[in-house]
Amino acid sequence: MSVLSLQAKELGRLVLDDFCPRCFWLLQKHKIPEGTLYETRFARFINQFDHFIRSVISDLFHQQGELPDWLYNPLKEVLPNLPRVQRVIEPTNWQADVRGFRLSGRPDSLWELEDGTFIIADYKLSQPGGSFQKFYEAQLNAYALLAARQNPPIKVGHLVLIYFSLDEKGLVSSLGNAYFPFRCFVRSVGVWDFREVEELVERAGQLLSQSSPPNPAENCNKCGGELMAWAQQLVTYLETLD
Repeated sequence: MSVLSLQAKELGRLVLDDFCPRCFWLLQKHKIPEGTLYETRFARFINQFDHFIRSVISDLFHQQGELPDWLYNPLKEVLPNLPRVQRVIEPTNWQADVRGFRLSGRPDSLWELEDGTFIIADYKLSQPGGSFQKFYEAQLNAYALLAARQNPPIKVGHLVLIYFSLDEKGLVSSLGNAYFPFRCFVRSVGVWDFREVEELVERAGQLLSQSSPPNPAENCNKCGGELMAWAQQLVTYLETLD
């Protein structure tokens, strides 16, 4: 019997105030494949931006031996006692079995510190805070759990969200003299007890193990009535394409 796979980046949906089990089931069971006509241009842009920022930080670190000032300074503001970053690592896709389900995910960045611990960083093209803060915290802690389950284990001491918002002064520099119109903000995220992440994995796995959509949340106005009938028709049509 195959093991149900779950993406770490999707666990955050379960902690949102407007979480709906039926919407979650529909979204996960019938995803729009990446690179298809139906994937939004904005989603593709976000993925390309993440890749660009990873490359810039990695290139600058390997050239200069330290993080660029536009990132290091806001990082030290929220983590003043942070040991020196001695290595920027390109993460691979991590996997781990959690309570009978397969959890997988790949963080944006992994930085090794002088004290032997690691920082997991995730990049966001948005303003700090907002309704998705809980979502991002769960996502990062899912990565921390995955890191701890690797062989050898990766000891994560800090989790950070790195936000990039538009700024005409262009403070984000690349190699050479190129500057880009973004300002960098850093927000530290607390490391959860791993049992909290395990409970989210179990809950998500149980929902997605159901063969039919679960009941919606009482306050959900996205998956009821006419929309649900339309979704069922769409599902039926998509199944004919397999």
